[in-house]
Amino acid sequence: MGTSEPYTIGEKDYLAAQRAFVRPALRRLGLVALLLAVTIGLLFLLDRGGWGEVLLSLATGAAIGLALLFLLALMVTPAQQRRVFRQSSVWAIERRFGWDGEAGALSGEDGQWRTPWRRFHAWQDGGLVLMLFQDRRVFFIVPWRALPENGRAEVIAALEGAGVRRRR
Repeated sequence: MGTSEPYTIGEKDYLAAQRAFVRPALRRLGLVALLLAVTIGLLFLLDRGGWGEVLLSLATGAAIGLALLFLLALMVTPAQQRRVFRQSSVWAIERRFGWDGEAGALSGEDGQWRTPWRRFHAWQDGGLVLMLFQDRRVFFIVPWRALPENGRAEVIAALEGAGVRRRR
């Protein structure tokens, strides 16, 4: 069906993929924070045994802990990801991505692979990039900019046709 233009993974591509990868975990963390706040709020409202000060201390500690986790995820992690990107030479390898109705293929100076769509664990639209997951944590990055005009729609149709789960 199609072949991409030759491409390399740039820092913006890499960071977009990493942000998209972390986003579900941040949503879960936000849900945990909300449930914690509601639970402590209900306990505080239903306080009949003088536990109000203890609950307020717990809520304060939990809020500080969650704020630190969000700070870590939003500020420290991107800086670490930039450093990891800059330290690795694998991103500079020129690659091509090819696809048809049966499989996706990646080729570059470090080798070639062709994998049937059904063998992918999931796929995700990472904004600037397509992420093809081999399992829950390992994924290939293909910049959307490398695909021809109709390539994005063709690849998504092939993935959906093979029943590959879309990760959100």
